[in-house]
Amino acid sequence: MAATEDEAPTPVPNQLNLTSLMSKRGCKVFTNTLVASEAEQTFDNNIEGGLTVFYPTNQVFKDFMLKYKNLTGDGKNLLLLYHRIPVYHSMEMLRSKNRVVNTIVIGGANKYDSTIQNDA
Repeated sequence: MAATEDEAPTPVPNQLNLTSLMSKRGCKVFTNTLVASEAEQTFDNNIEGGLTVFYPTNQVFKDFMLKYKNLTGDGKNLLLLYHRIPVYHSMEMLRSKNRVVNTIVIGGANKYDSTIQNDA
């Protein structure tokens, strides 16, 4: 028995290309660094569950590159992961109140949290 159009499976939506989106938003230097690292897979693996990424603009990350290049491999990976929160926060949610949020970075017994402060 052949399936009718009504019974045909729904096509899978295109997966969000996070690095492409960030590159278009003025952070190509950070994005290229992320793509060249082990951290990119962690970002990609968690898109469906939701995530928030705080990415530095091109000039900010260019200015930081000398320090970044002097980090160990683990240090580079941790720094990139520090820019990711494992849940989605809209801009409205981020602006709603100041608070500490968990990043994805956990180093042994240590957690690396970030503080969100609304400056406006």
